[in-house]
Amino acid sequence: MQKLLILILIVVFQSVALPQDRKINEVQKIFIKIEDGLNNGNTDKFSNYFGDKTYLSLSNSVTGYYSQNQAFYILKDFFSVNKPIGFRINNQVIEGNSPFASGTLKYVTKGNRTSSSVFISLKQINSDWVITQITIN
Repeated sequence: MQKLLILILIVVFQSVALPQDRKINEVQKIFIKIEDGLNNGNTDKFSNYFGDKTYLSLSNSVTGYYSQNQAFYILKDFFSVNKPIGFRINNQVIEGNSPFASGTLKYVTKGNRTSSSVFISLKQINSDWVITQITIN
């Protein structure tokens, strides 16, 4: 009887833990794609995660909510002027319903090296994770 109870507890624990682990893995994969895209100035790497309304706040004074298409082109334009030379996520919180990450983007603008703080947040809508905010200031 005791072995059966232990087996039931293991099965119940695994059924609770596995969806949480899967969520964490999905979120980590998205943050890796975003990190890679920002590091190379390649918006294509993560643009499929933009939601219907993604909030952008950029150092070039662009601020507001944008559609998936608009967000893609705004960031693409931003990176055509501000050439990334490095980006690394140095803080992330992946638990909860609104995971977020932050880091520092180093880039060249008009021949000058500069850096900006970056903040990215996600939200799960239905079963899909979407980027709700990107701030580069």
